[in-house]
Amino acid sequence: MRRSGPAVIEWVRSVMSVPALRWIGLLGLCSAYLQGGLTKAMDFSGAVAEMAHAGLTPAAPLAVATIVLELVAPLAILTGRFRWLGALALVAFTLRRRSSSIGSGKWRRLTVCRLPMRSSNISGSSADSCGSPGTRRIQNERILRRIA
Repeated sequence: MRRSGPAVIEWVRSVMSVPALRWIGLLGLCSAYLQGGLTKAMDFSGAVAEMAHAGLTPAAPLAVATIVLELVAPLAILTGRFRWLGALALVAFTLRRRSSSIGSGKWRRLTVCRLPMRSSNISGSSADSCGSPGTRRIQNERILRRIA
């Protein structure tokens, strides 16, 4: 049976009135920001390189501010404390980030080896396809120099 118009709206309202489902929906909306903040926090040098690549200076303090925003704003939304402020901060962050990356002419894709990608070889051991953390840092620096 296909629903349309007001019936769909009522169905969504009834589903979202269940607190657990509402929280799961909010978590889904915030998950990209949480993942981005955690990834940047775990690879801070990569976050600083990303800021430098975007031409943002000073890169380290801006990377810290981005990490804090990407972690605190979703937590505000999920806990319900200052939810409106967290949502407004993420909207401003997203719009600013999109407008600066499109408008600056740096709308390029950067392939940076940040997450370890494992592949098994014949002996059964797994090797990091991107190399050691030092190798990844060198690869990132070479890519950034080539693009700049």
